[in-house]
Order: sequence, then structure tokens, then C-alpha cells
Amino acid sequence: IPDEIVVVDNNMEVQDVNASFLRNNNLKLSEVMGRHCYELDQAVRGECQTAVEDCPFFSVMKTKAPSSMVRKFFDDNGKPRYAAIVSAPLLDRQGAVIGMIESTRDISHRITLEEELKATEVKLQQFIEMAPAATYIKSRQGMYLEINPAACRMYGLEKSELLGRTDLEV
Repeated sequence: IPDEIVVVDNNMEVQDVNASFLRNNNLKLSEVMGRHCYELDQAVRGECQTAVEDCPFFSVMKTKAPSSMVRKFFDDNGKPRYAAIVSAPLLDRQGAVIGMIESTRDISHRITLEEELKATEVKLQQFIEMAPAATYIKSRQGMYLEINPAACRMYGLEKSELLGRTDLEV
């Protein structure tokens, strides 16, 4: 799988990693086995932040429950990056936590697209609100989904009276 997988014991020592982790970080298995997880800078999630309260290891060890988070960091070029991290405890047969398994996925592209979409939506909303002519958006069924103040004045109705209605209903 493309996600980086790391397995650590309850002393934060790496017990195993997957091929994606090794490939993404240009490492060999012998270079990571037995090292503490916080000693490894991961390309997909950035430098480890064990001092931060939301460290997945501490959260999983404390709660004995899975945790998930999105971590923002900056790459070597100062560009913001985002990683989705999902962690779960490893339990022995008696239910004691003996370690943690963690999956990390680069979601930078998705976050960037979401931010661009939000910015475009704001621009569209501003355009509709400021247009001097009656401007609206309708569904395929002809219901008003968005309508500007000029169109409301044209109808002599409030926006709330038009949204979700068709011309026939208006």
C-alpha cells in the first residue's frame, strides 16, 4: 500500500516498517529497526514532535484506543505539507498495550485542492452578491439554490422566500 506503516513497541522502538516507508525515506530496514520512532524524520509527516501533546504514540498508549490526526509541517523548501496519521494500539492476549501501529498518508494535494475550492466559492459568492443584474443559480429541477439581492428586489421577496422554490411556486 502507498501509506507508510510503522510498528513500534511500548518503548518507542521501531519493530517493523513497510516498503513504502523505506522507499519514501530512502532507508534500509537495517537502518530503522530498533531505533526510536522519534529519531526518524519521515518525508510524509515531517520531523517527529514527541514534545507535542498530540503525539500519536502517547495518545494511543494512554487511551488504549485508535487515534487519528492531520499534521501540518513545512518541507525543506518551506512549502506546507499535510499528513493524515492513523494510529492503533497493539495488545497482547491479556489486553495490555505492547506497542502501536501507525499509518501515514500524504494528503497535501487534497488539502490544497480544498483550499482552492473554498477560495473559488468565496469569489463566486462575492460575484453573485455584488452583481447589479438579477443573478441566480438553479438546480436541474428549477429550484433556486442561490439568488442575489438584485433578483430578490426584482421579485419583491426575501432570499429565504425564494431558495428551494421553483418559478411556478414563486
